[in-house]
Amino acid sequence: MNVKCKICGKSFKNNKGLHMHLSKIHNIYPNEYYVRMYERKDRLTGELLPFHDADSYFNVDFINNENLEKWSNTAPKKEVKSYILSRLNHRIESKKLKYAPNHIEIKTYELPPIDIYKKFFGSYSKACTELGYEPLYKKGISEDFFKEDPGLEDLRILIDTREQMPLEFKNSTSMKLDFGDYAVSGEHYDYTYVDRKSESDFKSTMTSGFDRFKREMDRAKSFDSYLFIVIESTMQDVIENNKKKSYAANLAYLWHNVRVMTHEYKGNCQFVFSGGRRQSEKIIPKLLTQGKKNWDTDLQYFIDKQKSKLISIHYNTNGTQYATKLIQLWKHFKEVELSFSIDNSGDKFEYERYGEIWKTVTETITPFCRYACVAQPLAQRYK
Repeated sequence: MNVKCKICGKSFKNNKGLHMHLSKIHNIYPNEYYVRMYERKDRLTGELLPFHDADSYFNVDFINNENLEKWSNTAPKKEVKSYILSRLNHRIESKKLKYAPNHIEIKTYELPPIDIYKKFFGSYSKACTELGYEPLYKKGISEDFFKEDPGLEDLRILIDTREQMPLEFKNSTSMKLDFGDYAVSGEHYDYTYVDRKSESDFKSTMTSGFDRFKREMDRAKSFDSYLFIVIESTMQDVIENNKKKSYAANLAYLWHNVRVMTHEYKGNCQFVFSGGRRQSEKIIPKLLTQGKKNWDTDLQYFIDKQKSKLISIHYNTNGTQYATKLIQLWKHFKEVELSFSIDNSGDKFEYERYGEIWKTVTETITPFCRYACVAQPLAQRYK
């Protein structure tokens, strides 16, 4: 691959050479160079696209997936289908993948989300079939995965003797496992294991400890077993917390290795971000007892979808501003309750809240009520 500097015309074998040249000769950083020279713009808003890396810069057409979703709601259906398929196809072919990406890979590489493919093709699998590929995981979630199961409290869980700070279960036994940190025995055992990772452990395992972890996966594969790698964090927290570290992990390398593992060991492992230690204690017994039922299920997709459905949100607001972005998110939650702090009405309101206009406030509040499940005023009178 030859790339040419658009400032002086000099050619380079790869982007790395070009980027070093830009810094040394032209005293310009790659992000500034690409945005200035190519001026690629968001299809929806017309804003200049930010530069993250050369590959994504020339293949992404929206600042974020919110803009992509808004555009897909107004653009011709045929154009949307063609665009989202081309994005998926580029990812598969550029990385020489045998299977279409799973939910984690789609999120970390900012591909169109699975729900957009479901909306325009009926299912993600059908979209993949259009390109001649199968998705990495093909099955749906079992109906009882998110249901409470009192019987799991008495389940005897085997915990590896080398497990640091093991999770607490009502009935557990410590013993040396060949791989993983948690397993079950007896009638529930079906070659399924769980490897628990704290956020910091996950980062070190998928970077400096990657080769050692692959050897552990080789052992699991040799026993025809399946390893759920449960991380006590969320993908977003991994990204945000990494920004605060003095010695930040190379997240591009980390997500690359996650992709390598899920594709290279298809049928033997899957990553699950539980969100925290307590959530891990709830999900691990399910993973171990349901076992093979979820080996071919994109669990993170369904977990992410389910989380918001269990959450109720309450706001206290003065109702002076209409938060469009928030309203787009509310549809994903169980319930949204708004309480408006209205000190008075009409002229008295404008007197008590100098600078605010009563008519504007009432016009702002009305649309809120269409979206929130509960909307109630909290009127206060002052003597």
